Amino acid sequence: MHAPPNRRIPIDSLMDFRPFTDFNEAADEVMTTLHQLLGLEYWLITRIAGAEWVVLRTLGPGPFAPGDALDFSATICSHMIRGNGPNIVTDVATYSAYAAAAIREAHVISSYAGAPLIVEGKVFGVLCALDPVAKAAPEQPSHTHLLASSARMLSTLLASQIAADDSLRRAERAEAEALVDELTGLYNRRGWDRLVEQEATRSQRYGLQAAIFMMDVDNLKAVNDTEGHAAGDEAIKRVAAAIREVTRDHDIAARLGGDEFALLAVEASALDAQALNERLEAAFTAAGLSVSIGRAHCGKHGGFAQATRFADELMYEQKSHKARLDASP
Repeated sequence: MHAPPNRRIPIDSLMDFRPFTDFNEAADEVMTTLHQLLGLEYWLITRIAGAEWVVLRTLGPGPFAPGDALDFSATICSHMIRGNGPNIVTDVATYSAYAAAAIREAHVISSYAGAPLIVEGKVFGVLCALDPVAKAAPEQPSHTHLLASSARMLSTLLASQIAADDSLRRAERAEAEALVDELTGLYNRRGWDRLVEQEATRSQRYGLQAAIFMMDVDNLKAVNDTEGHAAGDEAIKRVAAAIREVTRDHDIAARLGGDEFALLAVEASALDAQALNERLEAAFTAAGLSVSIGRAHCGKHGGFAQATRFADELMYEQKSHKARLDASP
């Protein structure tokens, strides 16, 4: 027998086999392929963040856009993950749990496909499809296998990218170590701006939740005027120590200048943010400090920039309220 001749693949053809640049590109390719083979019109990559079903990417005409968030319990995906129905359904009316999903009260959904994205043993989100038309073709085992394999492949890539991003986050923090405020050891404004921009990109990519706190020390000018700037500096240091005491390693705390501080709670739900707010207030009180706090949740109050402005406004409202109380007889 003769060995088959070596055949060289044309360079142009090699472009069809180039690696994906990131998870998003792979997700788009997977959704395109599944759309062509399964026939469902509208595909989504979603993230389950606490009680919310957050849309990360979409393909085809549909009611949602990246960044939209719904109550997860209202979705068909929540029933699929609990095992209340199959992964592919050509007519959701034939499955009681799917048919009764609250999402169908606002949107026409007649066909559905979904498979979980698993990262580190937990459900990260769902690869799913919605279609307003009940499909005539029967659900095929080969289609379910293709959907499951696609979700597993995306889960593997997603886990790898998240791990790489965690390493990148540590490198970013190490690089920003030079951008610290000398008095407090917290990041300075340049460090804050750089790290928040990086976290905003990460949050948009993965649908991560985050909360921003803006803080201002009350009556610091009076302390400086009556007790001297050394006493004012000591108060500033106590504020920084209180913030550091209640925050996690991957949160970002900064002194933006003067008596103004900021905190970004990374991967924090609204409940996490409320609990952190209470810990901050308790830490300031224990340190004998009066600090006005404004809090905003990224997503609910817009992107990072909008949330920062909203938190800043709330902080100044609280500060003004305290001043009026102090001035009242």
